[in-house]
Formats: sequence, structure tokens, C-alpha cells
Amino acid sequence: MPKILKVSCIMPTKNRAHFVRKSIKMFKNQSYPNKELVIIDDSDEPQNIKTTDEIQYIHYTNSCSIGSKRNIGISRASGDVILLWDDDDYHGSDRIANQIAALVRSKKHGIVYNTCVYYNLPSETMYVLPQKIHNELWKYGYIAGTFMFYKKLFTIGIKFKNQNFREDILFIEDILNRGFKIATFKIPAGDFVYVKHDASSMKVNDAYAHKTLKISKKDFYSL
Repeated sequence: MPKILKVSCIMPTKNRAHFVRKSIKMFKNQSYPNKELVIIDDSDEPQNIKTTDEIQYIHYTNSCSIGSKRNIGISRASGDVILLWDDDDYHGSDRIANQIAALVRSKKHGIVYNTCVYYNLPSETMYVLPQKIHNELWKYGYIAGTFMFYKKLFTIGIKFKNQNFREDILFIEDILNRGFKIATFKIPAGDFVYVKHDASSMKVNDAYAHKTLKISKKDFYSL
């Protein structure tokens, strides 16, 4: 029987306990069995999160960049495969299972989504963007915060930059520049939604939104 690869989901966070609670619930609901969630938190106060067999919680009293938190999380991860798991995104129950299956099929070193559905939290609106606008917004069309890759890339010395913005796409570029191959993957329906809110690091222009759907926060998080 083929080995069921362990997937370590890396979640950097700071002062966003309301998102973290939802994200932990979505992680626990994942259909993929061999997984762990590594939370690296430099919130002003530690959150009441217990470390279990599937969840590691690491609190730092000193402020860290998102890139540094990703590096810390990966260094503490026990999985064969790393998945970037941002605290404010929506993850459907088959997110991990579908993405790792696509990674293995691709026979490449990493895989990233190249399409995206958005949810604007303040206006309670779900929408997509035309592909041209999407490609202008995201370099190479990659939703960099969805990147999944084999941990060996990190082990050989490819690290995230010590910064809070674009650290994910720069990490992907470093991998490509070293000659490794990355596959792209169209998001299966219901697997992932980019949640936009006032504190989002990536600003998304709603002006080009189409195929909009009004959906309440309660209904959205119960999808």
C-alpha cells in the first residue's frame, strides 16, 4: 500500500482569534487523515489553544514577520508535505485531500491554485474576477498563499524572506529559480475561498467582480 504522506498546514497569525477559531474547526473537518496544523502566533496575549496530536500551538512574545513565522512553523513541522494555511481563508473539507492528490499526480515539487473565488466579509458578497484581472492581481496567476510543496525544498535551504508581504510569491520564485517544477491547479468547487476583510494583506479590487452572490457570514461559514 502506498504511503499516506503527512501534510503539515502552517498557520501564521496575530491578534485574530476569531479567524483562528474558525480555521481550526475547518482543519479538524478535513477528510484527509494524516495531517497536522502548526500555529505560530505572536499575538499580544497567547490564545487558549491546546497542543494535541494534530495541532501544535507556538506563541512568541516578540513580534515576528509572516515570513519568519512560516519558517518557524515549517521547522517544527513533522509532515512530508507543507501546505500554507492562512488563518482568514475558507477551507472546504476536501481541501487537503484534493490538493495532495493533485501534487502526487503532477510529479512536480509543488502545486499552487491558479483560480480563486473571493468572499468580501464586510459586504457579505461572494464573487470571481475575470481571468485577465486575476492574472494582473496575482503574479503568474498564482494564489501564492495556497502553495503546497515537499518539505525537502525547505530542508535544502529555501526559506521565506523576513517580511510581511509577498513573502509567499518570493519563496515560489526562489524554488523556480533553482530549477524545481511547480504545477498549477484549478480549485475544485467548494475547496477554497479567499476571504477579503479590512485587515487583509492582499488588497483585492471589487470593481471588476462578476458572478456575484450575496451570502450571509453565517451561511458562508456553514458551507
